[in-house]
Amino acid sequence: MKEEIPPFFVDQAVRFSDVDMYRVVWHGRYVAWLEEARNGLASLAGFSLVGALDRGYRFPIVELSLGYKRPAQLGDTVRVFPRYQPEPIARISFAYEIRKIDGGQLLASAVTRQMILRGDELLVTMPPDVREILSKLERVQSAWPA
Repeated sequence: MKEEIPPFFVDQAVRFSDVDMYRVVWHGRYVAWLEEARNGLASLAGFSLVGALDRGYRFPIVELSLGYKRPAQLGDTVRVFPRYQPEPIARISFAYEIRKIDGGQLLASAVTRQMILRGDELLVTMPPDVREILSKLERVQSAWPA
Protein backbone atom coordinates (compact mmCIF):
# COMPACT_ATOMS: atom_id res chain seq x y z
CA MET A 1 0.00 0.00 0.00
CA LYS A 2 1.41 3.38 -1.02
CA GLU A 3 1.93 5.78 1.89
CA GLU A 4 -0.10 8.96 1.44
CA ILE A 5 2.10 12.03 1.48
CA PRO A 6 0.23 15.16 2.50
CA PRO A 7 0.35 18.18 0.24
CA PHE A 8 2.77 20.91 1.13
CA PHE A 9 1.41 23.81 3.15
CA VAL A 10 2.58 26.81 5.13
CA ASP A 11 0.87 27.93 8.32
CA GLN A 12 0.58 31.62 9.10
CA ALA A 13 -0.60 33.05 12.42
CA VAL A 14 -2.61 36.24 11.99
CA ARG A 15 -0.82 38.93 13.96
CA PHE A 16 -1.92 42.37 15.04
CA SER A 17 0.23 43.92 12.29
CA ASP A 18 -1.71 41.86 9.68
CA VAL A 19 -5.12 43.39 10.35
CA ASP A 20 -6.61 46.63 9.10
CA MET A 21 -8.96 49.14 10.68
CA TYR A 22 -11.86 46.75 10.01
CA ARG A 23 -10.12 44.16 12.25
CA VAL A 24 -9.67 41.68 9.42
CA VAL A 25 -6.50 40.71 7.58
CA TRP A 26 -5.46 43.49 5.22
CA HIS A 27 -5.93 42.28 1.64
CA GLY A 28 -2.27 42.77 0.68
CA ARG A 29 -1.07 40.41 3.41
CA TYR A 30 -2.48 37.48 1.46
CA VAL A 31 0.02 38.16 -1.33
CA ALA A 32 2.92 37.80 1.12
CA TRP A 33 1.46 34.49 2.31
CA LEU A 34 1.30 33.24 -1.28
CA GLU A 35 4.95 34.11 -1.79
CA GLU A 36 6.01 32.26 1.36
CA ALA A 37 4.07 29.18 0.27
CA ARG A 38 5.30 29.31 -3.35
CA ASN A 39 8.95 29.62 -2.32
CA GLY A 40 8.57 26.86 0.27
CA LEU A 41 7.04 24.51 -2.27
CA ALA A 42 9.70 25.31 -4.86
CA SER A 43 12.41 24.53 -2.32
CA LEU A 44 11.12 20.92 -2.19
CA ALA A 45 12.36 20.57 -5.76
CA GLY A 46 15.73 22.13 -4.98
CA PHE A 47 14.82 25.61 -6.20
CA SER A 48 16.55 28.49 -4.49
CA LEU A 49 15.76 32.07 -5.41
CA VAL A 50 19.33 33.06 -4.56
CA GLY A 51 20.67 30.26 -6.76
CA ALA A 52 18.41 31.29 -9.63
CA LEU A 53 19.51 34.92 -9.35
CA ASP A 54 23.14 33.79 -9.32
CA ARG A 55 22.49 31.93 -12.61
CA GLY A 56 20.96 35.09 -14.11
CA TYR A 57 17.27 34.15 -13.89
CA ARG A 58 14.41 36.31 -12.71
CA PHE A 59 10.82 35.18 -12.31
CA PRO A 60 8.59 38.27 -12.15
CA ILE A 61 4.93 37.82 -11.29
CA VAL A 62 2.95 38.94 -14.34
CA GLU A 63 -0.48 37.86 -13.19
CA LEU A 64 -2.16 37.55 -9.81
CA SER A 65 -5.76 36.55 -9.25
CA LEU A 66 -7.02 36.46 -5.69
CA GLY A 67 -10.59 35.66 -4.71
CA TYR A 68 -11.61 36.41 -1.15
CA LYS A 69 -14.31 34.18 0.32
CA ARG A 70 -14.21 34.92 4.07
CA PRO A 71 -12.02 37.23 6.13
CA ALA A 72 -9.18 35.97 8.28
CA GLN A 73 -9.10 37.71 11.64
CA LEU A 74 -6.72 38.46 14.45
CA GLY A 75 -5.99 35.27 16.38
CA ASP A 76 -6.69 32.93 13.44
CA THR A 77 -4.09 30.62 12.02
CA VAL A 78 -4.36 30.03 8.30
CA ARG A 79 -2.92 27.28 6.15
CA VAL A 80 -1.77 28.11 2.63
CA PHE A 81 -1.75 25.23 0.13
CA PRO A 82 0.26 26.01 -3.03
CA ARG A 83 0.27 23.74 -6.06
CA TYR A 84 2.40 24.04 -9.19
CA GLN A 85 0.32 24.11 -12.37
CA PRO A 86 2.27 23.06 -15.52
CA GLU A 87 1.97 25.40 -18.50
CA PRO A 88 2.53 24.64 -22.21
CA ILE A 89 4.73 27.74 -22.55
CA ALA A 90 7.72 29.19 -20.68
CA ARG A 91 5.64 30.39 -17.78
CA ILE A 92 5.35 29.17 -14.19
CA SER A 93 1.93 29.01 -12.57
CA PHE A 94 0.74 28.17 -9.09
CA ALA A 95 -2.74 27.74 -7.67
CA TYR A 96 -3.43 28.29 -3.98
CA GLU A 97 -6.02 27.75 -1.32
CA ILE A 98 -5.93 29.64 1.96
CA ARG A 99 -7.93 27.92 4.68
CA LYS A 100 -8.56 28.60 8.32
CA ILE A 101 -6.95 25.81 10.34
CA ASP A 102 -9.75 25.76 12.89
CA GLY A 103 -12.62 24.32 10.84
CA GLY A 104 -10.90 24.26 7.44
CA GLN A 105 -13.05 27.03 5.97
CA LEU A 106 -11.87 28.32 2.59
CA LEU A 107 -10.83 31.95 3.06
CA ALA A 108 -9.33 32.67 -0.36
CA SER A 109 -8.14 31.05 -3.57
CA ALA A 110 -5.49 32.43 -5.85
CA VAL A 111 -3.40 31.93 -8.98
CA THR A 112 -0.02 33.44 -9.79
CA ARG A 113 1.82 33.36 -13.11
CA GLN A 114 5.48 34.17 -13.59
CA MET A 115 7.52 34.78 -16.71
CA ILE A 116 11.14 33.73 -16.97
CA LEU A 117 13.84 36.28 -17.69
CA ARG A 118 17.56 35.78 -18.12
CA GLY A 119 19.07 39.20 -17.68
CA ASP A 120 16.65 41.47 -19.54
CA GLU A 121 15.67 38.80 -22.07
CA LEU A 122 12.19 37.27 -21.88
CA LEU A 123 12.58 33.54 -22.44
CA VAL A 124 10.04 31.91 -24.75
CA THR A 125 11.30 28.37 -24.21
CA MET A 126 11.83 26.75 -20.85
CA PRO A 127 15.54 26.49 -19.98
CA PRO A 128 16.59 22.86 -19.33
CA ASP A 129 17.69 23.51 -15.74
CA VAL A 130 14.38 25.23 -14.90
CA ARG A 131 12.44 22.44 -16.67
CA GLU A 132 14.31 19.89 -14.55
CA ILE A 133 13.29 21.63 -11.31
CA LEU A 134 9.66 21.91 -12.45
CA SER A 135 9.62 18.23 -13.45
CA LYS A 136 10.89 17.33 -10.00
CA LEU A 137 8.16 19.48 -8.48
CA GLU A 138 5.56 17.63 -10.57
CA ARG A 139 6.93 14.30 -9.32
CA VAL A 140 6.73 15.50 -5.71
CA GLN A 141 3.13 16.59 -6.22
CA SER A 142 2.16 13.35 -7.96
CA ALA A 143 2.61 11.56 -4.61
CA TRP A 144 -0.02 13.78 -2.99
CA PRO A 145 -3.65 12.77 -2.62
CA ALA A 146 -5.90 14.27 -5.28
